[in-house]
Amino acid sequence: PMTRALKLLEAMKSPTSSIKPNIVTYNAAIRACAEGLNLAGAFDLLRQLKEDGLEPTIVTYGSLMTACERMGDVEAASKVFRMVKEDDGGNDNDDIQANEIIYGAAISCCRKARQPERALLLLRKMISDELSPNTA
Repeated sequence: PMTRALKLLEAMKSPTSSIKPNIVTYNAAIRACAEGLNLAGAFDLLRQLKEDGLEPTIVTYGSLMTACERMGDVEAASKVFRMVKEDDGGNDNDDIQANEIIYGAAISCCRKARQPERALLLLRKMISDELSPNTA
């Protein structure tokens, strides 16, 4: 699925294509990278969508965080949190704030990386942000 999604995105970006990728297309490709364990590809797609003049959404960041979780890359997950914080109120969309999906994937990432203290800090922050943890 990842290879097919990336090929489709490239075809849409070609000068001869009458259909251009939008944020939904990029989000789907980032999610495909997450499922394909291609963290670098997911971050590269974020760069590309910004170059194309699109703005990331909470779905974009959730898919990026899923990619971090799949790889157990806590540093990359921290980078996604910083990006969400920087985007909070800084774009034309509704304010982007970390939600249960972002926190849940980050906590799972810490679990995979065997960093329980960091996971507990995230859980406490999630609760202080008045979000409800789930068991997914």
